[in-house]
Amino acid sequence: MVLGVSSTKDHGVIRDHIEAAQAAFDKSDYFFMTIYSNRVLSDAMISNDINSGIAGFIIRIAAINYTAFSNQDPTKLETEYLSQARLPGTELLTHLGSLDLRGKNATENLWNLFLNFRNAFRKFEHDVREDEAYYEREIDILHTEASFKWLIDFLISSKEYLLFPSNNLFKGVINEAQRIGNLTGYVKGDILFLALLMSMDWLFDYTKSFLKMDTKLYQEKVKSAYFETINNLKDIIEDEGRTTKTVWEYLRKWREAFIVFMEINQDSKSKEGVIELPPEFRNKLSELMSQTLKRELK
Repeated sequence: MVLGVSSTKDHGVIRDHIEAAQAAFDKSDYFFMTIYSNRVLSDAMISNDINSGIAGFIIRIAAINYTAFSNQDPTKLETEYLSQARLPGTELLTHLGSLDLRGKNATENLWNLFLNFRNAFRKFEHDVREDEAYYEREIDILHTEASFKWLIDFLISSKEYLLFPSNNLFKGVINEAQRIGNLTGYVKGDILFLALLMSMDWLFDYTKSFLKMDTKLYQEKVKSAYFETINNLKDIIEDEGRTTKTVWEYLRKWREAFIVFMEINQDSKSKEGVIELPPEFRNKLSELMSQTLKRELK
C-alpha cells in the first residue's frame, strides 16, 4: 500500500462515515456529526490516509461551528436566517461527499472547500449587534495578513508558556485568529495556520491532562512535540503540502491518544490537583503518554 493512501476497502468505509455525517447534518444532529467525523479520522489513522484525515478534520470543525451556532438566540433559529446559515454546511458536505480523496488535486481541493466554508459561515458567528456592523464587510486581506503575522510572531515568542500546564496559549491564539477571520475574512494561509493550531491544541489537551503530574517529563514532551513546529511555523504554512503532513501528524497522534486515554475529563482540565494519584500509577500514565508521543515530528 502506498503511504498516505487508503485501500479501496478502507476508502469505502470512510466514504460511508462521510455520508453518515452528511445525514446527521441534514437532521441538525451535530453531536452525531461530530462522532462520524471522529470515525473518519480514526479509520484514516489506521490506514494512514492523509486526505481522509483532513476531510474528517474539516467535518469536525464544521460540526463544532454548527453546535455553537445552534446555541444562539432561539428566535434567530426559527427564521429564514437558519436556512441561510445551513447553506455553507450543505455545500461543504455535498462537495466532500463527491470529492475523490485519492485524486491528483484532492488535498488542494480539501483546503479550498474549508476556506470557502469558513468565509461563507463567518457572518453567522456574529450576534445580532455584530450582524449590523460586520456581516456585509468584504475580505480585508491587508488587515488579515498583518494580524495573522502578529499572531504567528506572538506564538513563537511566547512558546515558553506552554511549559506551564495551566496555560491555554493555543486556545488563546485560535480565539484571536477566529475573531479576526470572522471580521475581515480568511485567505488560504490563515486556514492552514488555524488548522495546524487546532490539531496541535487537540493533542496538547492530552499532553497537559496526563503528563502534568510529572513536570520534567511534561516539559520534555512539550519541547520535543511542539517547539520545533512553532519555531518553523512561517516556513510550514507557506508550503501547503508540508502543512498538510504536519497537521495530519498531530491529528494522528491525537487519535492515538484517544485510544490510550479516551475522553478527557473536563473537570480534570480545569481543576489542578483535585485527585492525588499513587506514584506507581502516575509513572504508568506518564510512560503510556510518553509512548504515544515518542515519535518526533519532522
